[in-house]
Amino acid sequence: MSDTATTTPMQRATLQLDQIRVNEHNVRQDLNLDEKFLKSVAANGVKVPVVVLPLGEDAYELKMGHRRYFAARATKETEAEQDTIEVPAYVLDPSLREAGEDFIDQLIENDDDYRRGLTELEQADALFGAVGAGMKHARAAQLTGRSRRDVSQAVKTAKSVGERTRSALAEAGTYDLDLEVLGVLGEFDDDSAAVDRLLDAYAKGRFEFQVQWERDDRAEQRAREQVRPQLQAAGVRLAEDADTLPQTAKPVSELDGPDGEPMSAEAHADCPGHVATWAENPREPGEVDYVCTDPNRFGHYPPQVDAPDTDGDPTEELPQAAGAAKPSEPLRKYVKEGNKAYRAAEKARQAWLKDLIGRKTAPKPLAAFITEQLLSCPKPVAQWVGDTGRRDLGSRN
Repeated sequence: MSDTATTTPMQRATLQLDQIRVNEHNVRQDLNLDEKFLKSVAANGVKVPVVVLPLGEDAYELKMGHRRYFAARATKETEAEQDTIEVPAYVLDPSLREAGEDFIDQLIENDDDYRRGLTELEQADALFGAVGAGMKHARAAQLTGRSRRDVSQAVKTAKSVGERTRSALAEAGTYDLDLEVLGVLGEFDDDSAAVDRLLDAYAKGRFEFQVQWERDDRAEQRAREQVRPQLQAAGVRLAEDADTLPQTAKPVSELDGPDGEPMSAEAHADCPGHVATWAENPREPGEVDYVCTDPNRFGHYPPQVDAPDTDGDPTEELPQAAGAAKPSEPLRKYVKEGNKAYRAAEKARQAWLKDLIGRKTAPKPLAAFITEQLLSCPKPVAQWVGDTGRRDLGSRN
């Protein structure tokens, strides 16, 4: 049974659902009892008290909490079982209510201008806190209507997003990020510049591309950290920037040896002009190209070119690779950046296509996009579907 209410502005009570009458003047038309909400109520019961007005004879009219009321009923099969469900309630004093106040209460309670749900990161922090306090992932999932996978992802994200990234989010005023985006930011939490670039890309609608760019760049830097000591142990000098090589430098792959056979990096390893440099368009992170700093001097020639008549000593010590650097082409750095951007874009598009093909349902914007393309029929579409007859649907006969 219930705790009865007295003539106070608001009193806490515990009521059974059979004591509560639904307000027929409630303006909410869509209760939106989604699976996540129903699972949470089934596991926890109703946590936030409903608000009611007494009708007399141990009966009350529901003023606030219609979603909670119907979700609680949905947890039981029969009406008899539903009627005995107990929920917390605040009982209002009807003498203190004014005409029309019920409707204003509904507006204030549910209007987005007056209430804010937790952001994805705040929800992740809450789950992280629960697990950190000792709650099992499965129990947190049960109590919140989430899957264990969602809970694990949220906990991992909350742990990975550090204070620097949180400060960047606050400074940018970006709070609408989902867990997938937040997880990526957590991946680069140790690089504030990368986080800034990613947030800027997100605002411009090019987030996936920038993610791939940053991952490629990080993979390249880590691979190079491993390759450098390997080259040093093998006695191979490394030119970090190919632009610092002498103008005479040529790729080993473009040279023949003294016997006229194609030169390999292994065969060229003992040459005094043997130098490694980072590949300009690598097939994998940390890949290097090998060059000869002065092929003519050390007896290596392009294919089908006779050796020059020289009295020079090919064993003479090689000058420093950085000496007499060849001038950089004005747009060379843009070519390098362009190659890097192309590789990142290619991987991002492949990932997008893989995700699209693996989906069970098409993305929501897809139908509108296809319709627009068929109506406008740009050249690529026209090539695919043939020269089909069409007319401007907006024109008049």
